[in-house]
Parts: sequence; C-alpha cells; structure tokens
Amino acid sequence: MEDPHLIVEAYKEIMENNLSVRGAEELARKLKARENIVPKQQKPEHRLQSDELEKFQEELSNKLTTADANVKVKISQSRVEGKMHIVAKGNVPSTLVVLKRIRDAVINT
Repeated sequence: MEDPHLIVEAYKEIMENNLSVRGAEELARKLKARENIVPKQQKPEHRLQSDELEKFQEELSNKLTTADANVKVKISQSRVEGKMHIVAKGNVPSTLVVLKRIRDAVINT
C-alpha cells in the first residue's frame, strides 16, 4: 500500500480488532484491492525526461572527474522523489578533493 491514509486505517483496524498476522495480511489485501480501484493521478508535467537526466548525469560526471578520481553520477526521478548517486573512485586524497568540491558547490550557491 502506498496511500498513507490507508496504512493508518489498516493500523487502527489491526489494533482495534487485535488481528493476527494472517488477519492483518487479509486486511492489507482488501485495502490494496480497494486502493487499485481509485483512479491513478496524472503524472506531473514538470517531470524531467530521461534524455535530460542522462545529459545531467554526463555533465556532472565530466565536471567532477579529476585526473586522480573517476566520478560516476546516477540520477533517478519518480513521481515523489529525485535521487542523485555520486561515486568517486580513487585514493583517499583524490576522492576527498571531489567531495570538497561538491560540498563547496552546494554550500556556496
């Protein structure tokens, strides 16, 4: 279940009726079926397209990579969150330089 209201409703019913694990699972299946009947929300128009995300990844990787540290950036976006995963490979001093550059870029904005 993704809807927080349904999760709270399930919690209350489990506690009120002192449901067993099997009872809680059955309730979850029923609520999940009811949740699937509700019409899906439309996707937001401002969502970034995958081509744009790939461009961002490439630009950031190129900007952060140094002679001593190879940096890979992975960006993903869902309808409720965006994630950026940055991996800097190299020795400790070279990756520390990359981390400081990221920190400075974020803090000095």
